Amino acid sequence: MLLVFTVVVSLRVGAAPVGWDQFVHALFHYTGTQQDMIVRDLRGPRVLVAMEVGIGFAVAGTLVQGLTRNPLADPGIFGINAGAALSVVIGISVFGAVRPGEYVWFAFPGALAASVTAFVISVLARGRPTPVTLTLAGVITAMLCSAVTGIITFLNPEVAEGFQFWVIGNVGGRGIKVVAATAPMVALGLAVALTLGRSLNALSLGEDVARTLGQRVGVTKVAAIVAVVLLAGASVAAAGPIAFVGLAVPNALRTIVGDDYRWLLPLSALTGAAFVLGTDVIGRVIERPTEFQTGLVISAIGAPLFLYLVSRRRIRTL
Repeated sequence: MLLVFTVVVSLRVGAAPVGWDQFVHALFHYTGTQQDMIVRDLRGPRVLVAMEVGIGFAVAGTLVQGLTRNPLADPGIFGINAGAALSVVIGISVFGAVRPGEYVWFAFPGALAASVTAFVISVLARGRPTPVTLTLAGVITAMLCSAVTGIITFLNPEVAEGFQFWVIGNVGGRGIKVVAATAPMVALGLAVALTLGRSLNALSLGEDVARTLGQRVGVTKVAAIVAVVLLAGASVAAAGPIAFVGLAVPNALRTIVGDDYRWLLPLSALTGAAFVLGTDVIGRVIERPTEFQTGLVISAIGAPLFLYLVSRRRIRTL
């Protein structure tokens, strides 16, 4: 119900308000009027991007927290954001990417490469990936990618200007081509994630206990990492490295449904989509006709929300 409400509000509210009769006309009797184009051609793709980004970051955050047994973890722990950022900088500096539709084709491969690198480092360190080695490998990968990104942007001021626009994170200005390029990856990642609820519940008791319960721990880890790469990588590619969605949404839901991942994963998808849609609407109406980028609004709302959750629930490492 919350998701349906935010979708309707997002389609109707903005710099140019749309009445109910115009809204219904645009949805079911499209004739190309100005209001029809605002609803279907401008706000429609924006709603789809916001929904897939919310789903991607929230479910990826839930998976990472279950995989590392740490409710303070987020998708960036595998170097996903840093890898995508480095790839975008390379795309801007070498290939001249200047539009959001062009960033997609650089951000996702970078996120994928960084995640694979972190996983390989964790395997080489101990022979098998553990929560500690995965975390450390992700931090090392992120630091290396961030260092190279910093060097490139420092030496190329023009690149830094284009990169700053992307790195804040925004769902506006993305067309249907961005949705077409990233939505299949989010859908595939979500399909994989929804099969892992029972396995993550067992894994939260410890790897040895999970094995005694008949769970294939190695398969669960690989499947979860693949899902995280697909979800977070596609989301970063579509809208930039938006923070706090993967942290705030799963922890907010834990106060309602507990630590059962069979509930957390699907509810994270619905709540994450509604959360990003709602914050995007707030960014559009705070100071019309000026729009605040979605990443700024989410950070302003998500940081206090997450601090409140931490203080109320006394979040601890599992």
